[in-house]
Amino acid sequence: MMFKARIALVILFFALFWSGSTQRSVHPVEMADPWVSAELQRMTLREKIGQLIMIDVYPSHSEASQLAVERLIREYKPGGILVMNGSVEEVAVAINRFQGASEVPLLVATDGESGLGSRIDGIPRFPRAQTLGASGHDSLLFRMGLETARQMKALGIHMNFAPVADINTHYQNPVINARSYGENKRRVTAAAVAFMKGLQSGGVAAVAKHFPGHGDTNADSHRTLPVLKLSPGHLDSVEIHPFRVLAEAGIDGIMTGHLAVPAWDPSGKPASLSRPVIRDILRGRLKYDGLVITDAMNMKAIPFPPGTAEVEALRAGNDMVEMVPDIRRAVTAIEKAVVLGQIPIGEIDDKCRRVLLSKRKLVLHQLQPARLDSLRERVNTPGGELIRRQLAEKSLTVMKNEGNLLPLTRLEKLTLATLSIGGDSLSSFQKMVDRYTDADHYYLGADASFTRVDEVLAQLKGYNLVIAGIQEISEWPFRNFRVTVAQSDALMKLVHQNRVVTLFFGNGYALRYFPGIEHSAALVMAWEEEPAFQEQAVQMLFGATGATGRMPVTADARFPEGSGLDVQPNNRLKYTLPEETGISSSFLTHKMDSLALLGLAEKAYPGCQLLVARQGKVIFHKCYGYLSYDEKEKVTPDHLYDFASVTKVSGPLPALIRLTGEGKLKLNGRMSDYLPFLRHSNKEEILVKDVLTHQAQLPAVIPFWTSRLARDRELREEVFTDHPVSGKSVRVSSHLYMDKRYIDTMYQEIARIPLLKNKKYHYTCMGFMLWPQVIEKITGQSYEKYLKETFYRPLGATTLTYNPYLHFPVSRMVPTETDDYFRMETLQGFVHDEGAAMLGGISGNAGLFGTANDLAKLFQLYLWKGFYGGDRFFPAKTLELFTRVQFPENGNRRGLGFDKPQLDRNPTSQTDIYPAPGASMSSFGHTGYTGTFVWADPDKELLIIFLTNRVHPTRDNNLLSHLGIRNLMLQSLYEAIEKGSE
Repeated sequence: MMFKARIALVILFFALFWSGSTQRSVHPVEMADPWVSAELQRMTLREKIGQLIMIDVYPSHSEASQLAVERLIREYKPGGILVMNGSVEEVAVAINRFQGASEVPLLVATDGESGLGSRIDGIPRFPRAQTLGASGHDSLLFRMGLETARQMKALGIHMNFAPVADINTHYQNPVINARSYGENKRRVTAAAVAFMKGLQSGGVAAVAKHFPGHGDTNADSHRTLPVLKLSPGHLDSVEIHPFRVLAEAGIDGIMTGHLAVPAWDPSGKPASLSRPVIRDILRGRLKYDGLVITDAMNMKAIPFPPGTAEVEALRAGNDMVEMVPDIRRAVTAIEKAVVLGQIPIGEIDDKCRRVLLSKRKLVLHQLQPARLDSLRERVNTPGGELIRRQLAEKSLTVMKNEGNLLPLTRLEKLTLATLSIGGDSLSSFQKMVDRYTDADHYYLGADASFTRVDEVLAQLKGYNLVIAGIQEISEWPFRNFRVTVAQSDALMKLVHQNRVVTLFFGNGYALRYFPGIEHSAALVMAWEEEPAFQEQAVQMLFGATGATGRMPVTADARFPEGSGLDVQPNNRLKYTLPEETGISSSFLTHKMDSLALLGLAEKAYPGCQLLVARQGKVIFHKCYGYLSYDEKEKVTPDHLYDFASVTKVSGPLPALIRLTGEGKLKLNGRMSDYLPFLRHSNKEEILVKDVLTHQAQLPAVIPFWTSRLARDRELREEVFTDHPVSGKSVRVSSHLYMDKRYIDTMYQEIARIPLLKNKKYHYTCMGFMLWPQVIEKITGQSYEKYLKETFYRPLGATTLTYNPYLHFPVSRMVPTETDDYFRMETLQGFVHDEGAAMLGGISGNAGLFGTANDLAKLFQLYLWKGFYGGDRFFPAKTLELFTRVQFPENGNRRGLGFDKPQLDRNPTSQTDIYPAPGASMSSFGHTGYTGTFVWADPDKELLIIFLTNRVHPTRDNNLLSHLGIRNLMLQSLYEAIEKGSE
């Protein structure tokens, strides 16, 4: 034994002498780095070998497991760790712990191909590479890389085993597949370079994999050794093309793959253990001098046992070996190989130097522990979520668009249904459809019986359009991507029965298992089933966004790589995050929440809906509180509020703008030209524009209801009854009906009432009660029918309606006042305004109900000057006229129908400026007696809608106005715009 030991020492001496006399090609700057030189000089051979090894760690595992890792780090001093799982907090704590156990800072890596969420729980992952390959928006991939780097560094991770630079050309590839950016070498290269540059710009090392390319195989290297049976020319011009460009672009690392390449190495060794592949091709032909790391050494493609395998990997030219099955055997075997001269000690030094230089570049010599406070909030930011959504949006690929069906227009002509093929409950895409228009929803589970399929298809026969979502598709090719017979059969039958828009939420290769899918009227590849993809797909269908994606792979002859159609947006509201419009989510949410909750705490109202849009995008939509103070039912976005006087700008006004634009209504014309009953009255000469601007000398209101009460406050029997009878059919409330003849009496009273003395601004509801008759006179249609057919249904604003009790369940309607004077009940679904109620609930001054979401569509139509959803509703110049102050010389701030900011901008207090100090003079809107408020500002492309029922249970509650909540909300939006996004 002594003799053998002496022989080993002699061999080691000569090895050290020989390596010391061998020149190495090292960059002068690298040679001069003092930290690297100092670390190399103090290390023993065994410690240098440790630097070439990366062990896998599992922060979610037991404490015993973590202690075992600490022992390995202290004993064998590995150069790095590969994080395999764990929550955000577990990972950060474990990394801090392991760094504390290591003398030299550990290089911490993970497989973040789709961002940190690929491995770490509690972080949403970014889209898969195949999806990103469809987008063609490499600037977004750069931002994805930058954001991934930010998240990784927050946890203490410095290296990402990404991008995947493999060109996937085999639809049954069991290990790469959707992890690849596609089959086009240029597209794969551009995407990989963009992601790499984002990572490295953010201070994280990128490692491209799996050299020389793992895409043209149908074998899994985790289980066996794949063989790349390609010619040298093909390998050079196609497979290694992305790696060549990445090397030239300065990528920090390249991972070698476990697959045989006979054209370059007939020995049958995997590329990861092949000297010809690594030294001759990667180092030689590609002239790559960065860090070379093996794929996981515990995979079955490796033909050698632990210890021998690591020696072979280093001899082949790798700098680091990762996920070694047995670090003790690996270190011992490598040390022995050096002693025996199988690996020159100089190569160990070179490899160790590369590892240390990588650490130096990543500033690990000044390593600080990861901060643990508010970690999840710091990692998951709205900015990251916005990138994720934008990537989903830009990946949408339209494969068919028969007759330019997309984007959908003329919504009023659609009888629409949705069908989830694979889901068994309401899917995200179906919920998003509801934001745009009415639809009936159906589901077919992936394993539905043929009988169930036929039952659902029979129910769908009456619809002229079905939006079908293909769901529950696997990203892997096993069992045909889990496409079931029920799914393919249901779609095949459906496309031959109905006009169908198919949304495909899955791997592009899975299209081959849907015969007949090409007969869809429109086919959209949406790639993944995450809610963001479902929502973005629907937004594109309705024209909020466009589509420019292209197929990154060939599914089959019907759907080749590169195919796809452009679809242009047609101006509908988009739903997104505030950051997309330059506003901070946290600032906006804090401001809106604090003000809305203040109103609840002070009992200014029991609940509310609040919506904010900017630049045609809904960026905040939230509900607070309850329908009533009993707190039994929470407010939801589907609840309908009584708009009160907001009706003035959302009921008659769009019709009046359109009719003016058509030349059918003359603003300088007389009201009596349209309403004969005003002729020969003191109102014969009042003008249309004077009524619209509240300076027609009309009193504020006529209390019609009080004159219909007897002296003892009982309702007069000749006017009212508690049930409908002949002649008494005007429904005033749930149990009260009025003689319809009294509607004419009401109009006659309007004609007779004296005018005010001075022609100046005097707010009135009376004039607006006349507009429905004017509109009916001009159009020849009933007022409500005209509004619904001309505006609400084409806009998709189907909840905007009078008398909602006729169209919706009462449970969706928010109660207003408990009327103990006239109707003697709590009003729910019946208009609060007494005058409008006596007109049958349909009036121009009040009576309209709806949701904030649907009212936003109408006001966005105003902000877009009459254009919405691909249709021109009225001329832009007409809208500009109506939103302009008409009589400033009279001190009248009003536009035509619209309220406007106060003219005096220099009051004693800035808080007294109506509606808010920041509101531009081009802004417009209205308030309502029930507490409602809507305001639009074209200068800032801003819209706010606040719906509430402050009159519940009594109108005497004026806290909403006293607190100034609505005005403060609006001003907060201007502050948010000024502050910008973080």
